[in-house]
Amino acid sequence: MAVPPEPLHNILSYLSVHDALSFIQASQYVCTITREPQYWAEMIQHHLAPWFWELGDLVAEQNFVDYKGLFLWLDAATQPRKGVAGPWMGLANRRRIWGVCGQLADAYRVALEQEVAERGTVVIL
Repeated sequence: MAVPPEPLHNILSYLSVHDALSFIQASQYVCTITREPQYWAEMIQHHLAPWFWELGDLVAEQNFVDYKGLFLWLDAATQPRKGVAGPWMGLANRRRIWGVCGQLADAYRVALEQEVAERGTVVIL
């Protein structure tokens, strides 16, 4: 029995881009399920739009033919790596900084929850 598409899409959204692409390549069923343009539009919204917020509005307003191609191209073009230059340098830096801030936010949440548990106080963020 195969996993229905919606739960499978939810599972894939929790994976890193690299791991999701590897999973898609490893399973013919998953590859078939992820051929729909809506899946790739959701991947753009989930993985790229948080730090490339201009893209989220663009994808929501436009009707692209190849969301998968757009996702894969932008993911590769904005990878934070040494030597990025040209028009994508700013986005690569934004992506790099956003990733670090996400790691710090996770660590902050853990520390905050621990402090709340120790003190027994409620903190409203």
